[in-house]
Amino acid sequence: MSELEKKLISRLSREVNPVSIEQLLQDADLSSSELFNGLQSLGRRSLVEIEEQENETLFSVCPVVRQYVISNPVG
Repeated sequence: MSELEKKLISRLSREVNPVSIEQLLQDADLSSSELFNGLQSLGRRSLVEIEEQENETLFSVCPVVRQYVISNPVG
């Protein structure tokens, strides 16, 4: 897992509710292209769940991944 992916999965694991791209851009010190590349990579590996709500795309990790990351911090 790249440092970018570790940073994103760690950030998403701290959230109980799904977060928007805008929230991730505000909180993560990443460019929009880095964020999109990281989310795509994590999505391809089924580490990020993507859902649509009211014309907004939200991202989260499943509870099992969240628990693992919290118990075994990455990065």
